Amino acid sequence: MLGNTSDPPLLLDTSVLSLFFKKNTTRAALYWPDLEGQRLAVSFVTIGEIHLWAILHHWGQARIAKFEDALRGMVILPSSDEVARHWALVQSSTRKSANDAWIAACALTYGCTLVTDDTDFHGIQGLNIISHVNEGR
Repeated sequence: MLGNTSDPPLLLDTSVLSLFFKKNTTRAALYWPDLEGQRLAVSFVTIGEIHLWAILHHWGQARIAKFEDALRGMVILPSSDEVARHWALVQSSTRKSANDAWIAACALTYGCTLVTDDTDFHGIQGLNIISHVNEGR
């Protein structure tokens, strides 16, 4: 998960991060070539979404610990005034879900390419995306 620290990390959308905690190894394997050797990041929103998923699906302590362990090797992208301004721009132009708009705003603010396994982020101006959403389905 280390890489060139002068380059922005790849930002994992919740859809990609969750593949590694679900038992969908086929879908997760599509992303390994993109992620291997790269510095990885998650947004504050993704952390909240995964914690909500853990509560709603009654994850045990071992599974929660595995998630928290994975986060230790990643950059956590925080909220900021600049992220909030990007969020407002994304929301005003696309009307994406609030959480998706926050994740896109983090990618735009911190100069990250977003790695996603859904189509929610397509069409956001200036957002670089890696996605294999249409492969292997």
